[in-house]
Order: sequence, then structure tokens, then C-alpha cells
Amino acid sequence: MDILKQIEPVFQVIVTDIPVGQTLESFVKLKKPEKKITVKERKMCKDITYSGEGYEKIYRKKKYFVPDGKGSSNLPNGDIYVGTWLNGILHGICLYKSMTFKFDYVGEFELGIMQGHGKLSFDKDQVVSIEGTWINNKANGNVVVEYQDKSKYVGTMRNFNKHGKGLFFGHDGVIINANWHNDLLNGKAEIHLPNCKIECKYFKGKLLSYCKIYFADKSFYKGHCGDTFLQHGTGVMKYSDGSIYKGSWINGQKSGHGFYYSSNGDYYNGSWINGKKHGIGCYYSKVGAQAVEFVWENDIRKNIIRLYQY
Repeated sequence: MDILKQIEPVFQVIVTDIPVGQTLESFVKLKKPEKKITVKERKMCKDITYSGEGYEKIYRKKKYFVPDGKGSSNLPNGDIYVGTWLNGILHGICLYKSMTFKFDYVGEFELGIMQGHGKLSFDKDQVVSIEGTWINNKANGNVVVEYQDKSKYVGTMRNFNKHGKGLFFGHDGVIINANWHNDLLNGKAEIHLPNCKIECKYFKGKLLSYCKIYFADKSFYKGHCGDTFLQHGTGVMKYSDGSIYKGSWINGQKSGHGFYYSSNGDYYNGSWINGKKHGIGCYYSKVGAQAVEFVWENDIRKNIIRLYQY
């Protein structure tokens, strides 16, 4: 959201002519006349024009017009402000349309600052809109952010960054329910993919390797995983048919040493490569009460090393 850093200084616009030697704060504290007047395209400071309600103040025998009430202001660059004014400053519900940065803001202003509820919409940017709570010209609090690629964030923000608890809905169907810190995942996260749900933890945007994966077919994995949530390291997989694998994984495949307990009572203890029995491994058969140590190649038994009876 780099554009937000660029536009922040332009939010507060003062259209009142300030006498030399006076600040806006001191000038508006001067006695306010009871009668209001209405002007049309009145030229103000810095070539800004104003149409709407206000009043005139006399200071050192010179009249100064101060917007106060409903009105609109046009800036030389084409920007437009429409709303309510208080002593020359936007205050209340207003529309700010920026031609320079191609955005609209509709919401609350407090003494010239975006404060309260509002919606900021962009014509062309990766962020389409931000609607929610604003504090000191920035999104701070509960917001809804919509992106160009149809993804959405619903949660809390701090200074335009996802911060705190929030839900991110990806355009590809991925849903992330997590804690955020300065736009980075931080703490517990629950990630919903099309075929599974993942429970994991992050630290400043980096995935901590331990996770739990609940698959759509009722299978369950608990152990280490990689950045793409494939099983990687050591872990336990409980399959929907009741079989269990405990051992090493590489990129989602059983690789290294592991134990496979079949749902029929048989089990295998040995070497794996790319999800298949490969190398030396012992197969324990419930039927016949025996165990055979084989040399395996791509799940196929090649040579018998020894036979155990029990």
C-alpha cells in the first residue's frame, strides 16, 4: 500500500485565508459572528475556490471569509471536497475526491483529519477499497479491505497494516484466519485450503515447521511441514482407512525411515523413497505370524534377507 503513504499528507486541507501573524487555531478563536452568508466560487488561499456556507471576520479592518457549514471546495489540481466545515476546516461527514491519486474518501472528518468511520476507494490500485475505522488519517481498527484480484481482508488494522485478529479470503478460495503483526502473519493461524484445514504458527511472517493438517477424506497429519504445507521432516499420518505412518517425509512423500501400520494388522518397518518402500525393510504379517526382511525397490519385494517366526 505504498500509495497510502503518498496521499496521507494531502488529507488535511485548510481553505481559510489566515491573516499574517495568526495561526488557524488562534484566528478561529476570535469572536464568531452570528449571521452566516453563502458564497459561490469564492477564491480562497492557494487558488482554492469554495462554494457554500460561512461567515466573515474582520481582523485589523480587513474582511476574511471562513467556511462554516455545508459547502464544497475545489483545489487547483482538480481535487474536490464536499461536506461540512467548522471554522475553515472539514468537520463531519465529507466526500474527498482526489484527481491526482485517483481515489475517493467518503466518511467522517474531525477538525480536518479522517477520524471515525469511512471508506477509501481507488480507481486503479491493487487495493480497491478500505472501509472501517480511521484514526489520524489512517485505517486503525476494524476494517474491510477489498483487493483488485477479488481477495478480501476482514479484521483489524494499524496504520494501514493488517494487525491483530483478521480473516483473509483469497481469490483462489484459500481462507486464512490468523493473528497479524505489521502486515505479517504472527502467532496462531488456521488456513483453509480446498482439500484440507491447517493449524500452524507463524513468527513475523515465517512459518514455524510444526503443524496439524485435517484432510477432507478424514485423514489427519501431525508433525513438521514445509512452506507449502507439504509434510516435510518427521510426522504421523493417520489415514481414513485406519492405517498409520510414523516417520520421515520429504515434500509430502514418505521418504527416509518409517513405520507403516496397515488397517488389517500388518505393518512395515524400513526405508522409503518418494512414498514407496525402497531399500531394506521388514514386513510383519499378522497372518502366519511371521516377519520377513526384504530388499525393496519401488514397493516391490526383490530379495529376502531373513525370515522371522513368532
